[in-house]
Amino acid sequence: MKRLVVILLITVFAGCTALRPGSGDLCPFLSKVLVEHGAALSSDAAVFAIEAQWEYRPDRYGFVLDVTGESFAKIDHFLRSHFGEPKIWDEANVDGPSHAVFSPEQTGGPAIQYLRIDTGSQVICIRIGARRSE
Repeated sequence: MKRLVVILLITVFAGCTALRPGSGDLCPFLSKVLVEHGAALSSDAAVFAIEAQWEYRPDRYGFVLDVTGESFAKIDHFLRSHFGEPKIWDEANVDGPSHAVFSPEQTGGPAIQYLRIDTGSQVICIRIGARRSE
């Protein structure tokens, strides 16, 4: 399992390009980019705000979103409100930080992983079917 996560991270980071910083309410921005990458958001999800600063790195395979500060619990709540319980959930332990994964079946399109990092939280979205040969 940990190998899959490492391979997923390496694949995403190898393809990321331009860094796009942002700040304000993260929810509308995250909703927009998830839908752009094929996710089907729940219309029944609670509406709330996550005030944050972030760095967005898109590429043709998906995106990486680094969110500064203590935002993990709020991002977790936001994603669960749209997709339900994550397919994979690991609490922080000696092997690494808290992280979760939503499968393409749950999101209606991309695979989504989110985790705690030293500076805050990270959301990784990968379009299923994206190939290196494109």
